[in-house]
Amino acid sequence: MTDHIYRLTLYLTLSLVSATGSVAETIYSCSATNQNSYRYCKQLMNSTYRNEKLAYSGANRNQETSFYIGVSAGSSHLDIGKITATGNYTVDPDDTYSSVHLGYSLSENLSLDINYADTGELTVISDAAFASDAITSTGAFQAKLDHQSIGLNGTVHFPVTDSLDLQLTAGAKYWEINADLKLNGDTLQQTLNGVNPHYGIGVQYEVLDNIKATISHGWTGTDPANGYMLSTTSAGASIHF
Repeated sequence: MTDHIYRLTLYLTLSLVSATGSVAETIYSCSATNQNSYRYCKQLMNSTYRNEKLAYSGANRNQETSFYIGVSAGSSHLDIGKITATGNYTVDPDDTYSSVHLGYSLSENLSLDINYADTGELTVISDAAFASDAITSTGAFQAKLDHQSIGLNGTVHFPVTDSLDLQLTAGAKYWEINADLKLNGDTLQQTLNGVNPHYGIGVQYEVLDNIKATISHGWTGTDPANGYMLSTTSAGASIHF
């Protein structure tokens, strides 16, 4: 008698939650085939529910195609290559980093974005001849290099959980350095620019349905020995539409 009451209560409850669907159908089937064990019916229901939940989650992730806009901030380090100097010099390659990006999620595993970044300034002071792969001077000088870039990236996402992704990024950046040089009492201005590969790694967490937070580290440029390497570490957030 008790088993019959349990089965009836379980069947009525699930019918109210889902009048159609495999969970309700599973319990109906369990009752209709005259299974006496309440435990058996409960185990069957739990197993079916877990499978449905996983399938629902996977379907949701597969439908994640959307535009998004985001911002990030952190620190930057600009390497100007191998340095040769005949006197004393100081180089300060570290500064703040800020970026804004606009992108589109093609699927749960792939997104594309275009971004603009201000990676701060690098300063160099030398009291004698100085040479690097990016700057060369025959005498004492001071230099301030203001660095900016525009990039196009593709990011591959590796889901760890429903909310957490690991990321690998690759792309290219057009960069521009505006240099103010003080040499022999004169102030000179020079612009350096180029296009270099960009790649990075990161972690992304879905805070809310349409808001995601990201921590990432990236590199732009070739080997420092060839004259240019920018590395950044940042945290940011994006809104998905």
